[in-house]
Amino acid sequence: MWKSKNKNEGGGKMKKVFFAVYSFLSLAVIFLSWKVADDFFPANLSMRISVPILATTLIIIFTVAIKSTTAKWPWEIKPGEWKFYF
Repeated sequence: MWKSKNKNEGGGKMKKVFFAVYSFLSLAVIFLSWKVADDFFPANLSMRISVPILATTLIIIFTVAIKSTTAKWPWEIKPGEWKFYF
């Protein structure tokens, strides 16, 4: 899964580390949104469910936006390649 088609392209370990960090931060955002929703809406079950779903949706949109602007997934981008066009 992590093997590059280009044999000269290195950084396979860095991709794995960045993917792990990106995944961990995404899960942390989802968990924290669930905790915030639980604190702010203790009696409203629909809000307690919809806030983490909204956070997950925003993470997916952000990831796909990076993919569409750079033609690479976030964990494939090398340092210095981050360019956003607004």
